[in-house]
Amino acid sequence: MDFIQYIFRFLFRIRWWLIFAPIAIVAVVILGTRNMPQTYHVDMTVYTGVVSGFAMETGESMQNTTIVNNTIDNIINIMKSKDALRDVCLHLYARHMIYGDPEKDNVYIRAENYRQVLKITPKDVLVLIDKNSESKTVENLKKYEQQSPTNFVYGLFNWNHPYYCYDALNKINVQRLGSSDMLRIDYAASDPGVAYQTLLLLDTVYVQQYKNLQFGATNSAIRYFEKELERVVEELRSGKDSLTQYNVENRIINYDEQTKEVAALDKEVELRYQDILQKYYSSEASIKHLETQLGENTAFLKNNAVFLSKLGEISRLNKNISELESFHKEGTNPSVNNQLIQQYKKQLDHLEEEFTSLSTEISNKKFIRDGYPTANFVTQWLEELLTLERAKAEKEIIEEYRQDINRKYYHFSPIGSTIKRQERSIDFIERSYLSFLTSLNAARLRLKSLEMNSASLKLINP
Repeated sequence: MDFIQYIFRFLFRIRWWLIFAPIAIVAVVILGTRNMPQTYHVDMTVYTGVVSGFAMETGESMQNTTIVNNTIDNIINIMKSKDALRDVCLHLYARHMIYGDPEKDNVYIRAENYRQVLKITPKDVLVLIDKNSESKTVENLKKYEQQSPTNFVYGLFNWNHPYYCYDALNKINVQRLGSSDMLRIDYAASDPGVAYQTLLLLDTVYVQQYKNLQFGATNSAIRYFEKELERVVEELRSGKDSLTQYNVENRIINYDEQTKEVAALDKEVELRYQDILQKYYSSEASIKHLETQLGENTAFLKNNAVFLSKLGEISRLNKNISELESFHKEGTNPSVNNQLIQQYKKQLDHLEEEFTSLSTEISNKKFIRDGYPTANFVTQWLEELLTLERAKAEKEIIEEYRQDINRKYYHFSPIGSTIKRQERSIDFIERSYLSFLTSLNAARLRLKSLEMNSASLKLINP
């Protein structure tokens, strides 16, 4: 009992300390913390569409884990990048200078904080503020900014301002929600309007930078393939025009068929030429043999002017008939050729009859030196002579055509290699054209896929 009484007596003696000491501590705490800045936390959730996105190149959802994780990491790194935060800084400052009110708080910035920002802003920076356009103001600020310790705009991001500097904005936290498409972004600042506007601006800035990075390479590839496609199309057109002009200049319609016809004609002419040579040499040998038997009768005939004249006429007619019959069957006017042939043949028959009648005059000498009848030898000699003249005429015509065929070989031989070379070049250009066209279509599909995926970057709860 005495112990309890002692305790109550002690408390009674220090009763005023127990009352006033806590009051004094509370008063000191209140006075000491009344001007401390408060912290306001804001957050937002962004839907990326990476996991459940649709890839137009494959026509399937993006299920590759490596690609998905890489894409989401890229988005997070873009949000945290210095370039993106610098744009947020300039846009945030421009928005405060345009919409801030020194007398009243608003959703952009508190009046007290706006007065502080306004107080530190130089006059040459104030003239850059366009109250009607945030984008124009940011453009002016970027033009004004220089890497100098005395440049105010440069210092906003690189010094230590509580709302605009890199250290403050770098406190933005970005996290992926599990393995989903969602990103949670949170930030804290002493001004609720500043914190709210910072995340809204970040959502706009990172989407634009993501599109620029993604579309930049694809657009460059598309421009490259379009230029290459134009160049290849021009080369292809030039190559085909050159080949067409070359064919026209060399009278080529179908090279393979034309060369086949030349080869077939060459074979036909060679066979015909061999037959004619056989007749020619056979007749020539027979004539030499008969002339040795006829003796002075041959000299008499060869010195006879009428004989020589008629022999020349027969040779000329045989040549004309041989030329028309052998190679002019498909002339421009077959009926005219047939009439000429019939006319020449009638003249030839008449001349041969007259030519043969000469044998009657020579046959007055009944016997040769060996005792054989002369008339039979003269008739044989005349027949062989006529055969020789026909063979000689055909031989001349065939030789002319052989020369013509040789000229055709000389003409077509270099043409073939040139045409093949140009066709190979055109084929290579066509394959290049198809390759560039395929690559261009793939790049355009890639761009459309990026547009669809970029469109899926949406802010869910601002």
